[in-house]
Amino acid sequence: MNSHLTDLLAQLYGNRTIEYSCDTHSSLIRTVKSPVPVQLTLDLAALAELLQRDLVCLSGDLLSAAIQDAISQLSPERKIEWEEIKTAQAQAERKNQLESIWWDAGCP
Repeated sequence: MNSHLTDLLAQLYGNRTIEYSCDTHSSLIRTVKSPVPVQLTLDLAALAELLQRDLVCLSGDLLSAAIQDAISQLSPERKIEWEEIKTAQAQAERKNQLESIWWDAGCP
C-alpha cells in the first residue's frame, strides 16, 4: 500500500528549503471545519512553525493525505458504494451551481 501521509511527511521532513505555495482561493479548494482536540491543535501549530509552513495549509495537506489513505483502504465493495455516493453528490453540486448562476433577464 502506498501511503499518501507517509509520502507527505517524507517530503516535509526531508527538505525544509523547498518552495512552498498554498492556494486557499482556488475554485478547486474547499475549506472544511472539523473538531480537533486542543492538544492536537497546539501540536499542529508547533509542527507548522517547525516546518515553516502555514498552519491552515499544513492542516489541509495532512487531512488531504489522510483522506486519500482512508479511501485506499476501502474494500472493493465499499469502494463501489463510495463511488456511487460521490457521483450523486457531484451531480447535486452541479445542479446547485447551475441554479445559482441562472439569470433572469426580466422577459416573460
